[in-house]
Amino acid sequence: MPEEAVESAAVAEAGEEAPQAAEAAATPTEAAPAPVAEPAAPAAEPSPDAPATDAPAAAAPAAAAPAAAAALACAANLAAGALLADRYEIIGPVEGEPCRYRAFDLRRCPQCGYAKNEPRSEFCAECGATWTEPVQVIIHEQKATAEPAPADQFLAGGYVYTVTVEPSSATQGAASSLSGLQLTWGQKTDVGKQREVNEDSVDVRVYTPHAGPVLGSFIVADGVGGQDHGEVASQTAVQVIWQQVRERIWGPEMAGEPVPTSKALAILAEAVQAANETVYKLRTAQASEMGTTVSMALLRDNLAIIANVGDSRTYLWSAGGLKRLTTDHSVVETLVAAGRITRAQVYSHPQRNLIYRSLGDRSKVEVDTFTQALAPGDRLLLCSDGLWEMARDEGIEEVLLSEANPQRACDQLVEMANLAGGDDNITVIIVQVA
Repeated sequence: MPEEAVESAAVAEAGEEAPQAAEAAATPTEAAPAPVAEPAAPAAEPSPDAPATDAPAAAAPAAAAPAAAAALACAANLAAGALLADRYEIIGPVEGEPCRYRAFDLRRCPQCGYAKNEPRSEFCAECGATWTEPVQVIIHEQKATAEPAPADQFLAGGYVYTVTVEPSSATQGAASSLSGLQLTWGQKTDVGKQREVNEDSVDVRVYTPHAGPVLGSFIVADGVGGQDHGEVASQTAVQVIWQQVRERIWGPEMAGEPVPTSKALAILAEAVQAANETVYKLRTAQASEMGTTVSMALLRDNLAIIANVGDSRTYLWSAGGLKRLTTDHSVVETLVAAGRITRAQVYSHPQRNLIYRSLGDRSKVEVDTFTQALAPGDRLLLCSDGLWEMARDEGIEEVLLSEANPQRACDQLVEMANLAGGDDNITVIIVQVA
């Protein structure tokens, strides 16, 4: 996400991985996206009225000035174990980045984001979640030039710090907005019974702001290519999409600048297109057949903005029952639409695994995007074909009817798919609005 502009202040950013996600990141399918580098400050453009000069000797002292100023601005040299504001415990400096330190936020709940817990609490006073370890943040320090505003800054040892929290990544949890809306979610991915490598990737990001809407990003990608490393394609797609969403949608939202829905739809399509181009370049460079599907939902309180390519699916579970929101870009879906086969014949058709649209297949890809309003009690289910082909819609409905907890429902659906044969990798996310 883009850094917020902070004058004469330091920035503390929460690390992208919540403690629950640290374990998940060890698996290829749940790799967290690479951090986005901070953009360099643009150089000042000369005034058109300024006189031209050909005196190069003057450039050296001018270039040295910013470096000297930076050295003076971050002279605190925070040591490992140092505690700031009875909350941030320094881990150590960020290599190659002056004035930046890794630290633990000892008060922030990794599940719901509540930031008024006692340091090193075992349980969150707000949501009751158990803490395994503190949330990691990045501290950027600068010399204080004015007394900070107590609402969002603190002063320590002559340095002022402004805290900006990035979204957490968690396998399951709950988040609430000031409007009272709550999201609960669960996810699970499994290699299945017939495959040796899990080529699916899954990514869940939820941000609970101090004010404004709860934000959620939920992505399922099903890599294709087998020995041509479909898992690389799906991981890459997830990372690129998340980076785009974080920078272009969540960044402004977190800075109090809401992104219009029409613009968010366009950004989501562009994010998937960027992922397609990245995978396509990898595929071309390696002369491989790698590719990936993607189905994702970006939630802003009770509105879901959905993007889809391929035959991974997003469903809506509501009072009206189970409804598939996305359209498969597959041969069998085309045959069903043409009336040449029935919906039931899809599961046994010899061409059921052929898709005509995926990321990486061509330099450009058409992306389906749309919105879906959500009512209290509604659930979104995102999955790879390894789930819906094995459990089928009837099995999905059965589990959603009987199990209210999103994580337990995910576990049961994966188990159901494996019991039905587990022919493919299986991935599912369930998000509930309450």
